[in-house]
Amino acid sequence: MFLLLKVSGEYEWLDGWPVSYTNWAAMEPSQGSNEGCIALTVNGTWDDTGCSSNYRGICKYTSLVKPTLPPETPGSCPMDWLTYGNDCLLIRAGAGDQASFPEAQYICRTYGAQLSSIHSKAENDFILSTVQATNTDVWIGLDRDLNGAYRWVDGSSVNYLNWADNEPSYQAGDIEELCVEMYPSSGLWNDRECLQKQGYVCKASKHTLNPSLPPFTVPAITTAKEGSPEEQTGISSGGVAGIVIGVLAAVVAAVMVVIFMMYRGKSPAVSKDPGLPPSIGFDNALYKSGEKEVSTVKIESMDPTSLA
Repeated sequence: MFLLLKVSGEYEWLDGWPVSYTNWAAMEPSQGSNEGCIALTVNGTWDDTGCSSNYRGICKYTSLVKPTLPPETPGSCPMDWLTYGNDCLLIRAGAGDQASFPEAQYICRTYGAQLSSIHSKAENDFILSTVQATNTDVWIGLDRDLNGAYRWVDGSSVNYLNWADNEPSYQAGDIEELCVEMYPSSGLWNDRECLQKQGYVCKASKHTLNPSLPPFTVPAITTAKEGSPEEQTGISSGGVAGIVIGVLAAVVAAVMVVIFMMYRGKSPAVSKDPGLPPSIGFDNALYKSGEKEVSTVKIESMDPTSLA
């Protein structure tokens, strides 16, 4: 293949066409010593290798006209964003801007942006000129996909790399390093564990940027503990008990009122003797008030034949 690595760190096709597509193999491009040329592997992926290696060549002929770079998009970037060509860059590297790689990508996407891809030494130097003053490592939008190949999260081609010496190392001890940061001192890149908190760089085209979003708090990545009933409802246990007691008291009072009204609605029994107080039981015809004795009548059995 006729894809070469320039001294500037950018990859270019020999015929001058822009590099709009890449298909790197796992852990590639490694940019090892003298690995400035690209070979196509048997499974269709790309591997950077020494230009003195012997491989079969692939020739290409086309009648298509080489595309030109699009003109700079009119417009400007909002406050706090930097203009670079057709793009706007937001560099967050202050003490209060620390975020993990997934958190930083989440923040960028709320603005209609992504963690920044970098496609030239000039663009890398432009970001470095701002990051240097902060002395803070910053996330850029490069990570390893499920196949182990490096890719930009915005989907653009990986046509420029700027690794520090002996990088990428792929892991630190037992921890995999899948995400990529930029050093503020040199602008060189290092792979790092993705949950490390640090600064970040967002990037968006001028026409896709949404700068009007208010500041917000990033949702926590770790699972939060369930709150107590007081925290979830806002009412203390004492308050709940007071409400229950109050409701019960109201119910009891209502029942007492109903019973009282029912009692008031009943008519008292009237005595047959106007001079006597109302009777509270049944009237006994054989009992006369004012007499000291009670007369009783003895009823004996009667022979039915005597009635004839």
